Amino acid sequence: MDKILHNKPPFYNIHTLLPTPESRTYLSIFTGIPITKINNWLDPDSRAVPKADELVLMAKYFDCTMDYLLDLSFKK
Repeated sequence: MDKILHNKPPFYNIHTLLPTPESRTYLSIFTGIPITKINNWLDPDSRAVPKADELVLMAKYFDCTMDYLLDLSFKK
């Protein structure tokens, strides 16, 4: 069984999928999600969270589940 990370920051998996400004730009271009929203999700001082439709777009873009994006499961 995978080891559970108890002290992960919110949206840890999204952080790992978007490690660079370029990766955030590509996500914005291909999904239509404004880069400002993406940056707000990744800002530790922000309370912004992705909406359901944005999670669907990201799950399709990254070929993963919405559960993975919400840190509820591990990507295989």
